[in-house]
Amino acid sequence: MSKTPARGLLIDCSRVIERHGYYLRLVEWMAAWGYDTLVLHFTDDHGLSVRLPGFADIAHPRALTTAQVRKLIAHANAHGIEVIPEVATFGHTRFLTDRPKYAHLYAGRKTRRRTYNAVDPLNPETIDVMRRLIRATANLFPSKRLHIGCDEVDLDAFCRARGGLDWRTVWTEHVNRMIGLALDADRTPLLWADHLVQEPAIAAGIDKRAIPVWWDYAPTGSDAPYRALEKAGFKKIWLAPSTSNGRIRFLPTWHGLDNNDRMAGFARKHGAHGFLNTLWEPYYGLQAAHDYGIAYGGAAANAEGRVDRAAFNRRFVREALGTDTPAELAAYLARWPDLHIDHEVTYWLVGHRDKLSQAGWDSLRAVNKLGREILPLATDYVPAGNPETWHAMRVAARAAWTVSEYAMLSRWGGSPERKRAYNATLREVRRDVAAEWDRTRFPDDPRKKGSPFSSDPYNYAIVLLRRLRRA
Repeated sequence: MSKTPARGLLIDCSRVIERHGYYLRLVEWMAAWGYDTLVLHFTDDHGLSVRLPGFADIAHPRALTTAQVRKLIAHANAHGIEVIPEVATFGHTRFLTDRPKYAHLYAGRKTRRRTYNAVDPLNPETIDVMRRLIRATANLFPSKRLHIGCDEVDLDAFCRARGGLDWRTVWTEHVNRMIGLALDADRTPLLWADHLVQEPAIAAGIDKRAIPVWWDYAPTGSDAPYRALEKAGFKKIWLAPSTSNGRIRFLPTWHGLDNNDRMAGFARKHGAHGFLNTLWEPYYGLQAAHDYGIAYGGAAANAEGRVDRAAFNRRFVREALGTDTPAELAAYLARWPDLHIDHEVTYWLVGHRDKLSQAGWDSLRAVNKLGREILPLATDYVPAGNPETWHAMRVAARAAWTVSEYAMLSRWGGSPERKRAYNATLREVRRDVAAEWDRTRFPDDPRKKGSPFSSDPYNYAIVLLRRLRRA
């Protein structure tokens, strides 16, 4: 058992809302893989996914009701899991400022692109709105901890337009007010630590009663940011890796697995107060394919970053799929996470980059070769449990390979037979990914067709596949 006091998972239910029963099943899955904390990220630029009293009129049409949230909390408690709410109180607040009644609280010039943004920290009305938002959240969620967000804020232009104010001072003063509002609601605040790590002056000035959450989603790197937070005087620090983020498409790849191992190792080394595997923007992949990444994050937390992956795969097959692990399946799972489609590739595919780097092409060639080797494996395998998980894992793998095949054909061409095979696969994968959306999410959700922000199409697996052309 891990010595880390909190072994958590963050689920992003703001950018896309799953069918509501999923969150109850998620709790059961988390408990099976050793988690004890669920952070519910229910506010972001894309929307508000809980009908908070006083804010229900701006909630997503499919938002969870207060009764559904209470049911989820009770279900989680019965499985030994604490539900911590995260409510954005600075950046990522277009769920407020894109609504007419709060539009005047936007700091800066708004565009259709999703950029780092903020509510106006100098407007007294902002503080009143955040007080009501924090109070409504605390009244609904009984956890004594409350995450106040505060990551990825850009105040530079805003402060320049106001006589050259120092944005670090403005940032620190606003966040300390948010910490105070959380404390007034009898909640211990958590906040993202990116600005604290980047700006020592901010770290020095932040109220040390808050708990910083250092997020870093790279597979390699040092623990210098953690040590800097300790040096700044924070006594309780969380570490947050990720198995679903902007660098990962379709399935939980080696990038996120290595990242979880690395951060869990740092948690062991430093005696961190919490470990939080994050699942951002679930539409990067398929809902049930994330089951593998969630399971792995739990294993990493409890093994303190020392996961034997072959043993983990055998356990996953035994406990999740309900069978022994035949040789072909073992070979498939050993290399399945290497089907990594990096965000650079998807940027290029949707036109956000004019060309792809040599490293990008090398990665695509490796995925293409690997897919040809492993996709034929375990095609006859039939799980005894959770067949939807196995099916989604297979569909996600074929989707990743299809992207690589499109890239190969677009650059080097191919025989008529290869082009016909690609066209057939593309048609099947599009159909299967759309069916997975309809099975696990609301078929009429506008997010199935795209993002409300012009900069986001590369994020959506289902949209990305529609961008691929026939050969």
